[in-house]
Formats: sequence, structure tokens, C-alpha cells
Amino acid sequence: MLNNLIDLSLKKAGLMALLSVIIIVFGIFNYQQMPVDAFPDISPVMVPIFSEAHGMAPQEMERLVTWPIESAMNGLPGVTQIKSTSAFGLSVVYVYFSDETDIYFARQLVAERLGGISSEMPQLDTKPTLGPISTGLGQIFIYYLSADPDKIDTGGKSAATWLRELNDWVIKYQLQTVKGVTAVLSMGGQVLQYQVRVDPNSLQKYHLRINDVVEAINADRKSVV
Repeated sequence: MLNNLIDLSLKKAGLMALLSVIIIVFGIFNYQQMPVDAFPDISPVMVPIFSEAHGMAPQEMERLVTWPIESAMNGLPGVTQIKSTSAFGLSVVYVYFSDETDIYFARQLVAERLGGISSEMPQLDTKPTLGPISTGLGQIFIYYLSADPDKIDTGGKSAATWLRELNDWVIKYQLQTVKGVTAVLSMGGQVLQYQVRVDPNSLQKYHLRINDVVEAINADRKSVV
């Protein structure tokens, strides 16, 4: 068989040369079209779940929020591991799936299961939400904002508060319009907030409860929105 192939190559030298050129050109073309990733993403398929409840201690977040979510996610198909962390007013649950699981299918499963346990959860500031579709290696850029209060009109706000609002309401939305950007996370600065300091003597004077104050504030907030 090998001798016949050698004889054919010698008799059809022109054809063999042409075939070799075609194979080389085809190989170069495919090499140029081959997708190359300098930093291949080896992160597993993971869906993060964020929950916020201002005022809750870490122990309360773990018992009332984190643990019920973990228990509900254990039965999902394809789940390989579940990790979580509970902090003051914040709970983060990481649900890991097998590598062959489609990320969008995994997020659908988690979202459906979250909807099923919403009635068992305590009253939270915001409903548990899924994190962006990104991985540990998906972080590509970190930027830092600074300003000179003597040269910029901050409207009477501190520089840290003004910069945080600038990032949340201007820069963040512009960056999210860039193709390929999944999410922009804000860290640091000071978030503007309004605080109501209740005087117990005034409550007693006007025969009010703390719940009355909370209900009045919520009603006023809804009317403004």
C-alpha cells in the first residue's frame, strides 16, 4: 500500500504538489480564523444571588435569608456546590453548576426557585436578585474617580458623595452601553441618605408609636414616587 502511494506520488508529481499547496493554504486560512483567547476563562458555571435587608445583623441574615435560599437551591439539577456569605444587611449565595450546564438555563432555574420561596422570606428592602452574567475572570477594568472640591461645584455635598452620585447616575449608564460590558459595580464613596432621628419624648407627647412614624414615611415616599 505504501509502495503504491509512493509510486503514485512520483508519477503524479504535479498533482501532489498542487494538493500540498491546497492543504497548506487551507491550514493557514483556518489558523487565521481560529478564535484565540489569551486568558481562557476556566471559571465554573455560577449564579450569584444578592439579598439586602438594612438593619439585620449577620447572624439574622444567615438564619432568615441565607439558609432558606441555600436549602431551596440544593435540589436544583446540575448543582455541584453552594457557597454563601452573610454580612451586616447583606447576603450573597453562590450556586455552582456542572460545566456542561448552560448559564441561561441555570439562571432560569435559580430565578424560578427564588420565586417559589418568596413567601417564606422575611420583609427585605429589595427582593433577592441574581447577579450579572460574569465570572471571577470577567473583571476587566477598575477605575477611580477623584475631584478637587475647590474647582468643582458639588452642590454643597461632600466630594465622596458627589463622586458616588456621578458614578451611579452618569458614568455607570454610559459604560453599560459599551458592547460586551455586563455590569458596572460601584464601590466606595458615600451614598446620600436621609435619616429620621426619633425623639422618644415627642412620641409620648403626641401618643405615637414608632410604627406610626414608619408608616407615615412610607406613605410619603410612595406619594412622591
